[in-house]
Amino acid sequence: MDALMVAELEAFVAGAGASGSGGSAVAADVADVVGAAELLLAKRALTVGDLGRADPLLDSAARHCLAAERPWEAVEPLAVRAQVLAALGALDEAEAVARTALEHAGEVTDGGEQGSVRMSLAEVLMRRGGEGAEEAAVHALDAAHWFDQEGLAAGGGARARLLLARAYAVTDRTAEAAEVLQSALPDLLEHGEEEGVQARETLGRLLQELRDPRAAAEQFLRAAETVKGWGEPGPEAGLAHSAAEALGQAGLRRESESAYTRALELYRLAGDNPVGEVRALRSLAWMSAGDEYDDEDEGEASGADRERARSLMEQALDVLDGADEPQLRYERAQTWLQLAQLLDDGLDHDDDDHDDEDEDEDEELDQELDEERFDEPDDGVAEQAAGDGAGSSPDSASATREEMVGLLDRAGSAFAEFGEAALRDRVQCLVRAAWTERSLGRAEDGVARMDALVGELKESESEAATGLLRHADYVREQLNAAVSGG
Repeated sequence: MDALMVAELEAFVAGAGASGSGGSAVAADVADVVGAAELLLAKRALTVGDLGRADPLLDSAARHCLAAERPWEAVEPLAVRAQVLAALGALDEAEAVARTALEHAGEVTDGGEQGSVRMSLAEVLMRRGGEGAEEAAVHALDAAHWFDQEGLAAGGGARARLLLARAYAVTDRTAEAAEVLQSALPDLLEHGEEEGVQARETLGRLLQELRDPRAAAEQFLRAAETVKGWGEPGPEAGLAHSAAEALGQAGLRRESESAYTRALELYRLAGDNPVGEVRALRSLAWMSAGDEYDDEDEGEASGADRERARSLMEQALDVLDGADEPQLRYERAQTWLQLAQLLDDGLDHDDDDHDDEDEDEDEELDQELDEERFDEPDDGVAEQAAGDGAGSSPDSASATREEMVGLLDRAGSAFAEFGEAALRDRVQCLVRAAWTERSLGRAEDGVARMDALVGELKESESEAATGLLRHADYVREQLNAAVSGG
């Protein structure tokens, strides 16, 4: 639409007495025509991202169509306005407008428009998260059927199925979501790179949940190759990171390490995602420490490998140095904790007086605590013991354990500021510090730590605290037994 046409439409609307907000009276015999002109002007505004201009025009267009007793013509401006309102954050009004559009769609004969109005409501409901996803799935499925009947299965039908897959995923219907999306993927890839990348990324996450990490990695890597030509390293970095996680889950260590390295380089090039950069560094550190091996690489991590692992953890801390944002402070605490774990994994525990039952309980606690990470996705590799190191002198081992206690204390104090959201992380720090105190011959100090923790957990009425209390109490009993010589 050129500037001359826009000017003529605006002159027509003004000449008809419309204000662009539905507030001025317009003759009934031209109301629908004015509404059509306002709809065109609104679409023009949307092409340049002027949502504030489009909203009143769409509202006025719908009102004029209704005033002309042509409710079916009000459906499109209402459906489009619902999307505009949702983008502006007015979800309650957006949902109400989308439902009104659907109510007026009874006399609409065009299958494509029937599909679009249902898509509009489904998209608004999806913005509400889990609470709206179940209903969104119903409308998305209806939309797909309407598009199919109109011969638009490859266009609107594929988009409706992408939305349906997202809704199924939110409502824990993961297998159905993956099946729907796989069937629509060929069509979605024809809709342009952006939609194809979105579809591949969504499918990759679904396949991860279905425990098919190799197939998930393929989707992430294909999407990463597509975005490579966009000239923005950020999206490629995120997809490479996702691929690295999936490859690690599939046991493809070398490929995973390569993908993490690629992600790290891209994060650094973009310079705007310190969280991603730090998590990639931590994952590379654990891989360097030798937590997993290909068949060709069986064996223990060398001293050089562990030095590199430590260097990577310290690089992560450098990225976070002086950070004030809450998420970055959390990541710093998490890095202190993981560095302590890394140091512990490198020690020779043969001389420790932990018995097998203690170690099993520790591993159970670590596994349970690791399940909840303040919205942090899995770093992509299991942070388990890498095997005993080549052995270390008593003085060296003691110095390492002293460093571990300091790191765990810093991490625990930092986690404390996040309250319940990071309680599991904090408890993990305190438990590890207590066992380390015991290894240093200071079991009494470990008991004091656990006495304070158990008292705190007993005073809390939260479900999380109740679940952690058993583990904390067990550790306290073991440490008390060590103090008494039992």
